[in-house]
Amino acid sequence: VYSSRAPTWNLTATSQELSEREKVVECKVFLEAAEGDVMGKQPYHLYLMCITANKNIIVTEKLANGSTIFLVNPKSLEDRNSLAKQLFKSDCVEQATVKDVKTHQINFNKIFEEGVSLSVRKQYVKSVFKQLTGKTFKGRWGGFIRRYAGPSVFLGGPSMVRPMDGKSGLGLGNGYWTAGKKK
Repeated sequence: VYSSRAPTWNLTATSQELSEREKVVECKVFLEAAEGDVMGKQPYHLYLMCITANKNIIVTEKLANGSTIFLVNPKSLEDRNSLAKQLFKSDCVEQATVKDVKTHQINFNKIFEEGVSLSVRKQYVKSVFKQLTGKTFKGRWGGFIRRYAGPSVFLGGPSMVRPMDGKSGLGLGNGYWTAGKKK
């Protein structure tokens, strides 16, 4: 049975007890279908999954009304991730902690009666990802191969599409690609 509707999730967590000093070691950004219609296009929704040194999982995202959530070990996360597309995965900087995620979530938690745009919701995930990993999304929208001419076209150099890890082939088999100049 197939559905044309985006799935809805019960946003509950199995536990909330987590030390603020616990290290966050890895972040993953997911893209999932959202309800509604935005100028004739299927809307999307981004959320960030963080894995701590003690194997706890934190999910944070900005909801349509502008509020932000912070869930520890959420229920149904495996199902949710299986229906979403993982865009980015990165190790975190050494000093990244649970407190950093929680502080970001609190600072961006503001409800708007008219709601917030998809762009604002994406900016929240991007800012938390950058805070924890020191990396940006720029030039790395992945999951599919796309043509990219980049600045090398204007500089007379060749351009090519290569895996994010810089190795030939699919690297770790994750299928993430970015554009880069041939070395």
